[in-house]
Amino acid sequence: MSITASPNQKLLDLQQLAQQYNQKLIAEFPTANFARGGDLFLGKHYCQSNRIFLGLNPGGDEPHAFKTDLREGGNFWDDPDSGYRYWENCKLFVNGAKGLHDWITSATVAYCCPWRTRNQTELYKLNDQTGGRLFQYCGELLRRLVKDQKERSPDSRVLLVVAGRASLHLLSSEPLLHINWRDHLKFDNGARGTYRWAKVEWENIVLYQVPHFSRANCHHQLKQCAGWVAQDLGL
Repeated sequence: MSITASPNQKLLDLQQLAQQYNQKLIAEFPTANFARGGDLFLGKHYCQSNRIFLGLNPGGDEPHAFKTDLREGGNFWDDPDSGYRYWENCKLFVNGAKGLHDWITSATVAYCCPWRTRNQTELYKLNDQTGGRLFQYCGELLRRLVKDQKERSPDSRVLLVVAGRASLHLLSSEPLLHINWRDHLKFDNGARGTYRWAKVEWENIVLYQVPHFSRANCHHQLKQCAGWVAQDLGL
């Protein structure tokens, strides 16, 4: 009889793997800029539900350590004054429909890529500098995360909320989950640009792509998207 590892052991295994990959990248690509470090998680929970809430990758200009710990204290979207546009708009989204805040609060909050860059252009440049190794490691970490969440679900489904079209593109790319998301599109609101959102179903993954919160400043649109997600989830 097989023995399933506990959520705590799965967390420790993933944290150790992420640190190993970070050390390899620094050692093998000394000219690439990994001084900004990164964050494996931005949430308080791991593997307590089959829900995952993903951003593209950590941003910022200052040097940081590469952190793999879960967040202590409250969630960023519960901070009354976070000082960051991303989290202020995220707050509007998670509080935009009945039941959505509590639903997301139990999710594993992470990134498609845990390594920090100032923007999307620098993220892809960093991957190029590693000959694609960066996204390869991102894929191995993310697939492990998804696998762990599946084991928490009675029907093995994983429910993913992904912030931003760029996150959807990276998440579905060959080094990560390797999904042709357009072939599995169940809904697209038809908008252009920032306020385009969609639902994708692939095998036992249900994915909701919502706006990128750094650019989505329209309260009405964020509330409308929140209502759509909550209704589809049956909240």
